[in-house]
Amino acid sequence: MSTSSLPPLRVVYWTRWFNGLMFDGKDLGLNERECPIPKGYNISGEPWCTITPSLDDVQDAAGVVFHAADYYPSTVPDRVENQPWILQTQESPLTAPFRADEHRMEPFTYLASYHLKSSFLFSYYSPAIMDIANRPLPSNFMDTKTTKAPIVWIARNCQASSGRQHYVAELMKYIKVDSYSTCLNNQEFPDDKTRMDLMSEYKFYLAIENANCDDYGKLLFIAKTTVILKQDL
Repeated sequence: MSTSSLPPLRVVYWTRWFNGLMFDGKDLGLNERECPIPKGYNISGEPWCTITPSLDDVQDAAGVVFHAADYYPSTVPDRVENQPWILQTQESPLTAPFRADEHRMEPFTYLASYHLKSSFLFSYYSPAIMDIANRPLPSNFMDTKTTKAPIVWIARNCQASSGRQHYVAELMKYIKVDSYSTCLNNQEFPDDKTRMDLMSEYKFYLAIENANCDDYGKLLFIAKTTVILKQDL
């Protein structure tokens, strides 16, 4: 069977990423699993796919990626005909309100995010995470827990649009909740422990998102899998 040759692909990451340089300003080469080679084609160049923060490559780029939280319409490059523009985000739409405006979303060919209806699904987790989340708890699970308080909460944002801080403040009136971060803080974060260590010491962890948005639910999985994994160590 005859094959055709494909030149290397370069995708430009145009914006910064939370005001920092993506990939520390270096190119990122993708392997064949991350960037599959079309069947029946050979490639010229290794790696075949590269994501680069080099803005000088934008005119010849196979696509241009914009991070939603760092996107400003006034700083975009001139559009190359038929060049895909991809909006990428792992945060809720509240961090980039323009996402709710259909007109302002028109420049983008694709959306890459956690949302299940995205063109490219950027999940917080591998599907294998459910194998961990569904494991039965160890028989001595309760014996390993602290007696200081039944519940722990760790959150910095005390102005969450979901109003979670008001719920937790009300809950604290009726049951002891240890809060280790800056929101509703009542416990000092120990220097010799990680967030994972603290979460595993309590019977319950309050996993409440800072925004109520479809498919935005990373904390629930973090809470459950952290507790189970720590028990297995």
